[in-house]
Amino acid sequence: MEPRILEVRTKILKKNDELARSMRARFQEIGVFVSNWVSSPGSGKTAFFGGHLT
Repeated sequence: MEPRILEVRTKILKKNDELARSMRARFQEIGVFVSNWVSSPGSGKTAFFGGHLT
């Protein structure tokens, strides 16, 4: 069963990578800056954006 689980995960990640590549290219074409912020809950993401974007 292990190889099959790995195969499914690989296919999902590959599709995600293809979609992300396509979206990055599209954003670049139209001149849109995109940033992905990932961190633990309570680390201050919302406070940071609230203080800088309003």
